Amino acid sequence: MLMGCAKCGGRMLTKVGRSKPMLICTDCGHPIREVDNRENRQRQRNGSLFMLALAAVAMMAFFLTQIRERTNSGNHPAERMRREREIFAR
Repeated sequence: MLMGCAKCGGRMLTKVGRSKPMLICTDCGHPIREVDNRENRQRQRNGSLFMLALAAVAMMAFFLTQIRERTNSGNHPAERMRREREIFAR
């Protein structure tokens, strides 16, 4: 991950090996924690929005399937009227 340091303008590097990864400048060693917190919040927000969108798509697919099954099952009013006409026409 590369970005500018607030102190010296140098490159940033993700330091690993801690419970919470911390960004530090490769030139002056200045630690930056706020960037990581903002990124985590943005990732959580994006993940939540993705899950909501996925749930909405699943619900729409379920309801559309139910509607299609009802219209194709022969219980549609137009289908019933056609069958009744055939019966009474005999």
